[in-house]
Amino acid sequence: MDEVWKKSYDEGRFHLRDGIIYHRTKHTCVMTVVDMSLINLVLKECHDSPFSGHLSEDRTREQVKTCIWWPMWQKDVS
Repeated sequence: MDEVWKKSYDEGRFHLRDGIIYHRTKHTCVMTVVDMSLINLVLKECHDSPFSGHLSEDRTREQVKTCIWWPMWQKDVS
């Protein structure tokens, strides 16, 4: 996991603004970096909240990938 962080950092994909770390994707989309301790909460909210409508795995993955980021997120969402 450390290699994923280092590679992204070395490629200039992270920046800090107002105390929040953002990750810039290859397609210039900017997403909030989620602390590893909050991943389960984020996934639960994206999947189970009344606003999400209890999304399927594919729809949850689509929702997650549009606004938040952490190393290996694809593995955690599947």
